[in-house]
Amino acid sequence: MPGHSFHLNPETRCGYPVDAKTKKLWAVELDLFRQLKRICEKHQISYYAGAGTLLGAVRHQGFIPWDDDMDILMLAKDYERFCQVAPQELSEPYFFQHYTTQAG
Repeated sequence: MPGHSFHLNPETRCGYPVDAKTKKLWAVELDLFRQLKRICEKHQISYYAGAGTLLGAVRHQGFIPWDDDMDILMLAKDYERFCQVAPQELSEPYFFQHYTTQAG
């Protein structure tokens, strides 16, 4: 994964087994987060870590071992701005998906 900073070898964290598949998912999520951070900084959009992402950052210094997503929060005005700029800012392998971009 581009820019990942941890090994994909299985391990046990806090007594919970973390397999290579989960670590690969975390690597993709971190890469996508780097893109979100870049876009938000470029366009002065505020965002926050919340829920399990915030808990994991504080309690586990990373992901909660049994968690498989990231929780990023924005105020409505920031989210609206992000929705405007993200489609042009993201490139392969990522794309912006929103209910307004769904076909059908």
